[in-house]
Amino acid sequence: MERDTDSPEDRQQIDELMASLERMATAPCASCSGPICGHEALFSWVMGYTSAALCLGCLATAVQNDAKTMRENLFEHIQRRDCTRTSWERFNAREGFDLTGRPGCLWTGGAAPARLTSAPGSPAPPGLVGRAAPEGPAGWDDEWDAGDLGCGELTLGLRARMNKLFAGQVLRLVTGDPGALEDLSSWCRLTGHGLVSAAPPVFLIRRREV
Repeated sequence: MERDTDSPEDRQQIDELMASLERMATAPCASCSGPICGHEALFSWVMGYTSAALCLGCLATAVQNDAKTMRENLFEHIQRRDCTRTSWERFNAREGFDLTGRPGCLWTGGAAPARLTSAPGSPAPPGLVGRAAPEGPAGWDDEWDAGDLGCGELTLGLRARMNKLFAGQVLRLVTGDPGALEDLSSWCRLTGHGLVSAAPPVFLIRRREV
């Protein structure tokens, strides 16, 4: 059985997330045009790709990560929040997989092995190759007050801001999200960015080298 949520507000948040994920999963992968499942839509949402979902292989290529390693790390990341964990369980139930487990659409059989293959040495975002800059005089190069944004909204904004930095530059992030410490630590491991300092509500994140 699906876990009970704490409040009507929690259930509303989960229902809204599911509606967004279902819309994302109706479109093909924004990179290879292949089909994506609800689990891949959730992976994309967690990583901040909320407007154009990617299949797992293309998502791994986009963040220059190993697909199989990223798949496991994302699975563990998703279990930490009620909204993402419950969405995962709902997709498992719809597709006939064990409620809390790793679904066969991404872990075994079918087209999964081909989709899990991410191209090594994939190109970095335009304009960032070979360019680096020292930190600004205050110890960071840009800053963002994210207020109380959480989950996908926080990572969406964070991804956009990190993409604007040169390799090695630092973003100062201020966030009131109570789960930010764990979420940002996990997100940085997944994307290759460096969590330089974590003193909630203030975080310093260094743009990965390219």
